[in-house]
Amino acid sequence: MAAPPEALAASYLGNEYVLFFVSAIRTHENVTVRTTLNGRDVAINRSNFDKYEKLLTERHAIFASVIEGRGYQSFAGTYTAHANQACGDARAPAVLPNINELAQKSSPTPGTLETITQEGFRLSMVNTAVPGKSTETLKSPGVAIEKMLVLQDGLSADFTCAGTLSGRNIVIRPMTAAIRHHVQAYPAGAFRAPDWAALDKCVITLTPATAQRR
Repeated sequence: MAAPPEALAASYLGNEYVLFFVSAIRTHENVTVRTTLNGRDVAINRSNFDKYEKLLTERHAIFASVIEGRGYQSFAGTYTAHANQACGDARAPAVLPNINELAQKSSPTPGTLETITQEGFRLSMVNTAVPGKSTETLKSPGVAIEKMLVLQDGLSADFTCAGTLSGRNIVIRPMTAAIRHHVQAYPAGAFRAPDWAALDKCVITLTPATAQRR
């Protein structure tokens, strides 16, 4: 599997996201999961979920094996997050969860803490509440692969971003092409999309407060 590391990691996370909902069909009769597999749109329900649950589980194991083979490093630690102006310029109305989180996560208040925990190649980033502004935290699942990490939005799989090392910092950029692909799958006029040019220039820098890497 010669896919770029960020594409492989995003596929692993996307497959896991769909598998979670497909597995829920076992106890929820009226659930239908619509997704794309091998380039085909499929509707998964109580009548066929066994077949697709098996397929998704097998794909998940394959993705995990390839990621393990590629290798990864530790990003665990606590960081302060700073976003450039383009991240704020990319905001769109919070009509859908992914757009809402796109605005919030792309423009953290300077000094906001982001804590990354990691076990093997699996990691999660917790956005710590901003004192005086929010009492909520948000966990974003992610994958470490080779010398980078990929994060999936905590509320919507439509928003993914990729981070690379720059000295001791982690430089994170939205995966604009993937986000655009998901946004375009919604009915026309469902919401106003982000400013794509601004989103493409959005950069979030995580500066380590306490981080241990191996």
